Amino acid sequence: MLRAFWIALVALTGLAFTLPPIAVAQKGAPLSSDLPAGKDAAEVFGLIRTQLFANAQKGPPAFEAFGKQRDAFLKKYADDPVRWELKMLDAQVLGATGKTDEAVTVLAEIQAAKDAPDAIKASVSAMLLQRRGMEVMNGKFKLEEFSAAVEAHLKKYPTAQANRQLAYMLVEASASAEPVSAAEERFVALSHNSYVAISDLAERKLKVVRIRKELASKPLELSFTAVDGREVDFAKLRGKVVLIDFWATWCGPCMAEVPNVVQTYKKLHDKGFEIVGISLDSDKEKLIEVAKENEMSWPHQFDGKGWENELAQKYGVQSIPEMWLVNKKGIMKVYNRSSNLTEEVEKLLSE
Repeated sequence: MLRAFWIALVALTGLAFTLPPIAVAQKGAPLSSDLPAGKDAAEVFGLIRTQLFANAQKGPPAFEAFGKQRDAFLKKYADDPVRWELKMLDAQVLGATGKTDEAVTVLAEIQAAKDAPDAIKASVSAMLLQRRGMEVMNGKFKLEEFSAAVEAHLKKYPTAQANRQLAYMLVEASASAEPVSAAEERFVALSHNSYVAISDLAERKLKVVRIRKELASKPLELSFTAVDGREVDFAKLRGKVVLIDFWATWCGPCMAEVPNVVQTYKKLHDKGFEIVGISLDSDKEKLIEVAKENEMSWPHQFDGKGWENELAQKYGVQSIPEMWLVNKKGIMKVYNRSSNLTEEVEKLLSE
């Protein structure tokens, strides 16, 4: 689907380029490998891009046609500056179709070109840096080197459109880089960064880190009346293992987790495992309906405020799904969803 293709491009680049209106209007436009006719390179490039977006749902045939048009364009407009825009699009397509190394090669070519426009070079620089940021989070690149590269980029391209995404990547990488225990110290330093987007994001992260640090230092104190009228008091749940699930019915990833969570609940509930849902919904009836349909029989906190849910705000929840596991002593830790939930709960139950 066109949407899936577009998401793939954004996932590669981290940049939300504007989809030309004509691409939407001509969603079913004929697919051709011939170079479109246009008065100049800019117009021809626009037509190539439009055809690609309009036919991306056709998969390989669309990419093959784009490849032939790309080659013909580069032959005809070998010295035209617009060729760098085409190469930029080519890199996106290569990345979105799994040819990451080839995409990086094309981006490096653009970055080294003397006649490539600064705006394009800025976007290329951001793309390459965001890839480095992912490597930092996967433990394959040093945070210090990435941070220095981001600072150099911001100094060279202070007004680039992608800078906020880069700032976000730097802050996220600082949160996950080893040692994770040093994250608070890193955020303190970043909160004084001269680039406002970095300092703002770092301050928010710092707040969350400190909230979580406090939560992990003493038994959780939390009580509320659930949407079905049940009273929930964590002081009365001592001796049990509790999963706190921040979720919403409209959250696809949240709902994807439900079968696994329900399975673990059914298996371990009689052994002392409880679940408490914190719903970021605004539709009470929808929440009740979805919970019933999916056998989510545990209590759910609901205040109808959506993202402004009081508990989510209080505990610094910035994205969902987010899950916490609370041990028998009432101490919380954030659950890593890549782990096996049943095994994690069984470990805590055995303590």
